[in-house]
Amino acid sequence: MAVDVDTREGIRYIRLADALDIAQAAELKCALMDAIPSSQRVCIQVAAVSAIDVTIAQLLWAAVFHAKSAGSDLILEGPLSEAVDKSLSATGIYPLMASLLVRSEEEAGSVHTSRS
Repeated sequence: MAVDVDTREGIRYIRLADALDIAQAAELKCALMDAIPSSQRVCIQVAAVSAIDVTIAQLLWAAVFHAKSAGSDLILEGPLSEAVDKSLSATGIYPLMASLLVRSEEEAGSVHTSRS
């Protein structure tokens, strides 16, 4: 499964894996739309993602703004693969996504604590 959702210690984790494209967009959108309004903290784990297309990049971009309007804290847990990095750069949203990127689950927890 390319999209897996789990909740631990009050944080909703959305684990993404493999190459993600329009075929997984509906599944990812559902996961994001469910997680963001129902959780104060959402961590999108992207370390196992090998590539994304523009549809997935747009969904991630929209999730950032949806989370802000819903009062949720959203981060990306990386690192990003070279292909994902290039896709985000090509779409022009890399600076926004990079500002949300942390390297580990431990770091994600400390980011949440400091932002809360």
